[in-house]
Amino acid sequence: MAGRDPNQLELTGTELAPTASFQGCYSAWQNYIEHGVLDVQQIRPEVGISWQRCRNLKLDPHPPLPDRINPIELRERLYKNQNLVKIARPSMENLYQFVRGTGFEVVLTDESGYLLEVLGD
Repeated sequence: MAGRDPNQLELTGTELAPTASFQGCYSAWQNYIEHGVLDVQQIRPEVGISWQRCRNLKLDPHPPLPDRINPIELRERLYKNQNLVKIARPSMENLYQFVRGTGFEVVLTDESGYLLEVLGD
C-alpha cells in the first residue's frame, strides 16, 4: 500500500490461532528479530504490537544477563527495603490468590530490579 509506514504493525487478530504453543511463539519471535516479519498465526496481536514497540524503541532483544549479587548484598537490600516488603506483602498475597496454579508469579523488586519477594507456584 502506498503511503503506509512499513514499521507500523496492523493486526486484527482474526487470523490468529486460538492457542499458540510456546515453540510457535518462540519461532515467531526469532523470525521477527532476524527478518522483521510477524507470523500472526503464532502470536496474539498484543504480543506483536509489543514486539514492534520494543523494536521502535531500539531495545536490545538479547540483553546481557543481569548481575548476581552475593548473599551479603541481598541481605542489605532486603534490610533497606524492609518497609516496602512489609507494606507490599499483603497486596502481593491478595493478587497471588488470583494467579495461583496458573504458572504466573507475583514479584517485588527494588529500584534496580533486584528481586525482593516472589510468590508463585
